[in-house]
Amino acid sequence: MAAPTRSTQAILRRITDTKHANLYTREGVRVMRAVVDQHRAEMASSGLSTHQLFRLAQGVQPSADFKPDPVVGEGPHPPHPEHPIKSVSQAKRILEHLSGQRIIAMSKFKRVTETPAASSSSKHASASDAEAPAANTHTVYAWRWLQELPRDPPPAPAPKRLPYGWQVGVGEDRSHLNKRRQRARGPKIRAAVMQWKTEVKPQWLQEAREKAERRTQATA
Repeated sequence: MAAPTRSTQAILRRITDTKHANLYTREGVRVMRAVVDQHRAEMASSGLSTHQLFRLAQGVQPSADFKPDPVVGEGPHPPHPEHPIKSVSQAKRILEHLSGQRIIAMSKFKRVTETPAASSSSKHASASDAEAPAANTHTVYAWRWLQELPRDPPPAPAPKRLPYGWQVGVGEDRSHLNKRRQRARGPKIRAAVMQWKTEVKPQWLQEAREKAERRTQATA
């Protein structure tokens, strides 16, 4: 049987790489999703390129169940065959898969790069102007986070301070009463507050102290 030609070997290698890519997809998606979730704030503000996300993905360890396929045949081989995302092209396919799920999208971002300013031939140019670097703005395409970023829960409202005598009706809403009942309710509440201060409150405090003493004796 004749040995396979170079073109046949290339076709077989592409078929093998496609099968390997399908086997790597599930774990590769999990790894890339972990990277995207970790850097979503940066992706939402300035974006990350495919190469940047690929390099970040190489720092994520695969799960214990992941078993890479052995590298067979002649090269060229993927740069990281032992990893679920073994090449930049596979990272791009996974990112396109996440883009189809409306998790990320390719967008335009403005980037600023500083370059040394060219020496000016003008006699009036100052030394500081000649040495200052020039800032250039250019447009790049990068992956942007689409979903809403998690927000910190709103702070809990401060507890409302109740007025003295709220137990007997101080501070209650009396707008549902007619004028006559509103005028009559005031003296009744004042009398109830005086009774609370002189009779009910001391008795309530005494009962609270006795209850605390009983708890202390029970735990002793």
